[in-house]
Amino acid sequence: MSATWPPEGARPAARQGEGTPMTGSAHRPLQVLACPLTGRQLIEASAGTGKTWAICALYLRLLLEQRHTVQQILVVTFTNAATAELRSRIRARLAEALALLRGTASAGGDPLVPDLLAQLRAQGQAAQDLDDRLQLALHSFDEAAVFTIHGFCQRALAESAFSAQMPLRQALLADDSDLRQAVVNDFWRRAVAGSALPTPLLQHLLAKRDSPQRWAELLKRQLGKPMARVVWPSALDAPAAAETPPDTAATAQAFAAAQALWASQRDQIVTTLAEAVAAGRLHAASYKPEGVASGARDWDALFSAGQPDAALSKPALLYTARLLAAKTNGAAKGKLPPAHAFFDAAQALADAQDALQGALTLARLRLLRQLLADTPAALADAKRARQVVAFDDMLANLHQRLQADGGAALAASLRQRYPAALIDEFQDTDPLQFAVFHRIHGTAAGDAVADAPPLFLVGDPKQAIYSFRHADLHTYLHARSLAASTHTLLANQRATRPLISALNHLFTANPQAFMQPGLAYHPVAFGAKPRPVLSDSTEPRAPLQLWTLRADSRSGQPLNKAQAMAAAAEACAGEITRLLTAAGQGAVQLGGAPLRAGDIAVLVRSHTQGSTMRQALARLGVGSVELSQASVFHSPDAEELDRLLTAVLSPARDGLVKAALATRAMGYNAGQIDALAPDETAQQDILQRLAGYQRAWGQPG
Repeated sequence: MSATWPPEGARPAARQGEGTPMTGSAHRPLQVLACPLTGRQLIEASAGTGKTWAICALYLRLLLEQRHTVQQILVVTFTNAATAELRSRIRARLAEALALLRGTASAGGDPLVPDLLAQLRAQGQAAQDLDDRLQLALHSFDEAAVFTIHGFCQRALAESAFSAQMPLRQALLADDSDLRQAVVNDFWRRAVAGSALPTPLLQHLLAKRDSPQRWAELLKRQLGKPMARVVWPSALDAPAAAETPPDTAATAQAFAAAQALWASQRDQIVTTLAEAVAAGRLHAASYKPEGVASGARDWDALFSAGQPDAALSKPALLYTARLLAAKTNGAAKGKLPPAHAFFDAAQALADAQDALQGALTLARLRLLRQLLADTPAALADAKRARQVVAFDDMLANLHQRLQADGGAALAASLRQRYPAALIDEFQDTDPLQFAVFHRIHGTAAGDAVADAPPLFLVGDPKQAIYSFRHADLHTYLHARSLAASTHTLLANQRATRPLISALNHLFTANPQAFMQPGLAYHPVAFGAKPRPVLSDSTEPRAPLQLWTLRADSRSGQPLNKAQAMAAAAEACAGEITRLLTAAGQGAVQLGGAPLRAGDIAVLVRSHTQGSTMRQALARLGVGSVELSQASVFHSPDAEELDRLLTAVLSPARDGLVKAALATRAMGYNAGQIDALAPDETAQQDILQRLAGYQRAWGQPG
């Protein structure tokens, strides 16, 4: 079953040249050749609208109009891959501009560079001067200041070591998880394992599945958001609560009292409650005969187990005095709830348990607060002693130095070193990152916002809701409020016209689609950039399709999560197989050529879903590549290769050889491996084969 967009009669997005979609008054279409090159400028751009194109254009203008060098124009993004792409695209723009200026190339479909050169010549800039600046930029582009956020922080601290008051030599630690775990282990030994914590608190920590490993992950999360303010319950600081250990005696006494009443008067207690239910004295939705019976069984089990701190079940709570009073019909008119001493005793036990759990919760939170107070400094000391620095430390160190005494001098030094900055994927920023750039490229006291050094923030706030790399939407919105101007890229250069129209209709149907004040969808137009057209002549299909999974054929109920994930993967794999099969028959084409498997992308939310999708495609004979940040060395293929190479290194070890034979590369099943035991000739052949591999490996490689 599927639903399609847009519905009949929906207005398509405006075409290029036919007007632009309406946007809010605070947003203006980006005029890349007229945009001010001063102050903080925010450029909001949905996916496919040309963020990188805009960055390259602004880079050219900063180079040629403001006469900055490539070493002075800071460009920051968030991944090594994005950095490499930006460097390549900017260099290509510089080469294109130089070729057009010299007349050795003709203008392509994009008028940006010709228009910019014409504008500069109209401003009186000499062609030779432009030629010199472009040639110098290309010759020195290996020194261009295009960095990841961590690369910039590392460079800033290294180039201003004295101003930053940092060690002159530090080794980069790609993964500080071992050091982080070590300082947490030390805290655990002192505060938990080696201390005289009350037994109930130890049991509570165990029930919460606390461990040094989980606490190390908690520390990692806290260090990832160093400017976040942790709000602890005010009761943590109450002197009486902090000094008094959790009291289990009250719970034990209440349990014993209730147990004694239940042992001597069980039938009377249950009958009293059952008769009240039958007489309609209690709220019928809360009190039902089966609930009363279930509660009685739960009390039997509780007293049989003899565990005073075991939580009361929902049916057992039906026997507590406070709930009975709240659920008595006509209580407001003076009607009294059913009465029995056990109901009061059960309430006393529930209250004692609540008090004990509250005390245990506070005691655990005190430990966690102490963990987060002590271990960051301990981790910093451990890194300082080893003269190492992790990626996130670079950002934290730079921020700390900018805010400390002498921070103004460091900011001025960096502002002089990088008088212009462009920040890509700004929606992925966090408070710490923005604080760094705000300190360096913000306005000085008494200066107008527009007089500040040029700082371009380019991103899509809608993507900030995913919180990639600790992204913080509120930081983005705060930065927007500080911007001198907000611009929007309005034309999508990637998607097809029908799909753009469908998405515009879908997201503008609800003005609060993203549920956050200040976060709105701005309709986009169809851009002028040529793109291949997908044609499917098999049957009419809408550009945007929403599929729903059918219910379970036997029960009629919705599928559970595991079933739904498998069914979704199979449905997606089936559609891909249909497209590729039809492409082989010439019915599905992309840009006039048959659609290929490499033209199709499947987006998933997790590595697990990616693996499920890849396996579903493999079952249908469709090869695929799973792109993720997971290391190839942790894959099943790497594990099998390791087993095979280990056997090649030690062919005389029977266990290693059998493990290698069981790999897909060797192709032996369990029966074939077992059959080798009495066959010495076959064993010798395998050993000689592995020995031959070993010689080939050791000599020619």
